[in-house]
Amino acid sequence: MIKKFRTRFIHLAMSALLAVLALVIAGINIYNYHETREDADDLLRIISYNRGRFPEEIVIPEEDQIPKDIDGSRRHGRKDLGGFSPETPYETRYFSVGINNETQEADMVDTSRIVAVNEQKAEQMAREALEDGGDSGYVGKYRFYVARARLHTYVVFVDCGRALEAAGRFLVGSIIISAAGFILVFIIVSLLSKYAIRPVTTSYEKQKQFISNAGHEIKTPLSIIRADADILEMDLGENEWISDIRKQVQRLTDLTEELSKLSRMDESEQPIPMKLLDLSKLVSEQVASFKTVAKTRELTLTDTVQPELTMQGNEKALRQLCSVLLDNAVKYSREGSEIRLSLEGRGKNIHLSVSNLSKHPLPTKDLEQLFERFYRTDPSRNSETGGFGIGLSIAKAITQSHGGKILAVSSDGANLSLEVVLPAV
Repeated sequence: MIKKFRTRFIHLAMSALLAVLALVIAGINIYNYHETREDADDLLRIISYNRGRFPEEIVIPEEDQIPKDIDGSRRHGRKDLGGFSPETPYETRYFSVGINNETQEADMVDTSRIVAVNEQKAEQMAREALEDGGDSGYVGKYRFYVARARLHTYVVFVDCGRALEAAGRFLVGSIIISAAGFILVFIIVSLLSKYAIRPVTTSYEKQKQFISNAGHEIKTPLSIIRADADILEMDLGENEWISDIRKQVQRLTDLTEELSKLSRMDESEQPIPMKLLDLSKLVSEQVASFKTVAKTRELTLTDTVQPELTMQGNEKALRQLCSVLLDNAVKYSREGSEIRLSLEGRGKNIHLSVSNLSKHPLPTKDLEQLFERFYRTDPSRNSETGGFGIGLSIAKAITQSHGGKILAVSSDGANLSLEVVLPAV
């Protein structure tokens, strides 16, 4: 149990760290890409304002001189356009194409500031940009900007290849560094987790010790009470008071045994011994032993068991699992109702299901707590059924020890189905 708790603690801690790292990496790289694009757009606005050429002196256009979009609104860049260095015109690889609005011919193509693109390719890229329908975007690694004037439409391109490659390298680098940090933190958390959960471990160990000691100590007074009841019965004869003493002593004995059994299951770090067994035969035998019990309580127990289903398991534990499920159904079924058991193979798993009509309503929140210790759906929590609320906890522990899972399902709040999924052979 402590090992599982420690594993869960590490899992939750690393999940939280992974979520934070993912948000940080995404945020930094989105911001980096946004800045790269904004830098390119600022250059494009300057070039388009100067009709496709880089001016010797960068001038921020006045409000009424900023080119308008199709809808008439003016497009604004960042207000620090003058922040570019004097070397910017010589570092920028760009080209521009001017298309006549009447003839739709490219009568102005300037590729003097780039070698990788000729005039024919520049015109082709400009028309592709115009077909895109937007005022800015990318054609390959080139960022474009469309400036519309009365006679011409200018499409200006800036080579963003290096900037995009740098952004890509930054993304890969940030992922690698974050992964290395994640692994380092995982190692540290794994090493320190036993100290972090030490208070819980200490409390849990004391709880186990108390249950073990209490179970051992309670056996002696119970034996004395049982012997005293026998002596009283010899002197006074059998009566309802002595019968009630015997009944309560037996209940305490059963409770002590159940608690000790659950404590041993939690304590055991070693896997229980398993062998290949016929689960179909085992389940059929358990059903046969409960049919008489069900009949005495005016219940009908029907079963559908697929033959020759085998698995690696512990026979004693699986018999107890089946017994717990059937006993729970018998105790909590409405009078005159039917209990249905089903065992079938589905792919690589074996599905065991026990369904019954519950005598108490089953809110959805109760289904999640059915496997908790000492939990019962009966609001009064009386002892009419003789249960302690431990049986399904034992069923869960047995299922998990066999690498399976167990869940409670109720579609209408009345019909309950306990479903166990176990690995088949």
